[in-house]
Amino acid sequence: MEARNPMMDESLELTRRMLACGQEGAWDKVVELERHRRPRLEQALARPGSVDEATASSIRDILALDRQLIALGARYRDEVGEALSNAQRGTKATRAYRGVDS
Repeated sequence: MEARNPMMDESLELTRRMLACGQEGAWDKVVELERHRRPRLEQALARPGSVDEATASSIRDILALDRQLIALGARYRDEVGEALSNAQRGTKATRAYRGVDS
């Protein structure tokens, strides 16, 4: 049995937490967790021959979770964009109703 890479295990756990925060809409926390994850991933993969089967499995898991997180982020971006667009249309309509130039 191959020894687990603690930095990879931490990176995977941070990725799980990032996805949970994204699902809750806590995007600032996602960014904060990514700042902690990046150096751990870099350290986990820095030494030659560091990608054994256990590490490769963790990398696949991280990539799968990242894809889910990216999809959540895209939906959130679209929702925010739509809300902003609606707010701008509302502001323009209000100005037009009041006869104020935009």
